[in-house]
Amino acid sequence: FQQHDTQAEILDKASAAYNIKTMHVLTLAFVSSSLLDFFSTLSIAIIAVYIGFSLLGEIDFGISIQFVDGMFILLVVPLLFAELKRLGQLYHQKEAAVAASGVVQELIPPPNEEKDASNKSVLTAIHRVAVLMVSENPRKKNWIALTGPSGAGKTRLLQGMLERLLNTPLLHQSKVAMLTQESVILPGSIRENVCLDREYPTAEIIHVLTQVGLAEWLLQQPQGLATLMGDYPPLSGGEARRLALARVMLLDVDIVMLDEPTAFLTAQLHTEISTLIHNVLQDKHVIWVSHKGLPATWFNEQWRIDDCGELSL
Repeated sequence: FQQHDTQAEILDKASAAYNIKTMHVLTLAFVSSSLLDFFSTLSIAIIAVYIGFSLLGEIDFGISIQFVDGMFILLVVPLLFAELKRLGQLYHQKEAAVAASGVVQELIPPPNEEKDASNKSVLTAIHRVAVLMVSENPRKKNWIALTGPSGAGKTRLLQGMLERLLNTPLLHQSKVAMLTQESVILPGSIRENVCLDREYPTAEIIHVLTQVGLAEWLLQQPQGLATLMGDYPPLSGGEARRLALARVMLLDVDIVMLDEPTAFLTAQLHTEISTLIHNVLQDKHVIWVSHKGLPATWFNEQWRIDDCGELSL
């Protein structure tokens, strides 16, 4: 009780400290912007004076400048120096990122070896995958169901496998992809979302989108593959999962890890997307984590992880 004066004093100190830091940032921003504007304007003025006196014949050194050349230079130079302002903006963004990184680092908990997916479980899983891939029938594609209670470490196990899988000598030539619960949709075009900075023929992209059931959806988009997704993509939950699946198919990987790809979907969508995944990934090795029911006949291996993170094959 009777703490209002004390709390008011604490708030005043915090407010004063915040104001000081804010003014420091604003001072730096205004000074740097003003300096950049000053030197940009001065540089343009010097170039304009040089061109003007050259055209008047008052300057007889250097390369002679014709009227058309001088006009072109005067039109282009402001665009060149406009990049200095962009440089100033990027500098402030970098400073903001550096300042935020210190706060973020404090929030990130230190690695906890006991909480990590057990090294033993990861190595056991890696060894088993290697054995399956070089089995008596190497053309056979193995489908593995990974089950266990919530919080047991199934996702951590997949992440641990993903980190080490390509470093395993027997699997170093394999390519791995992981399909998670969340389908990240970028604000770029449909092509950019599917290709992810890679180049693929248009016909191949359309073929893959058709395979995952997005052909009609693509036809409805005003600019086809060039349609921008923006901040509010024209995709339902099921369509977003189909788009993410199309990415995996284009990557042409050997092993696909599925971390509850139908989470948060309705029972009907779960069945549709699961069946689609089963149909289009028949030529891949698949490790599938799911809390929802899946046909046992799809899988030739059943893995289970217990509450302690121990893996049973």
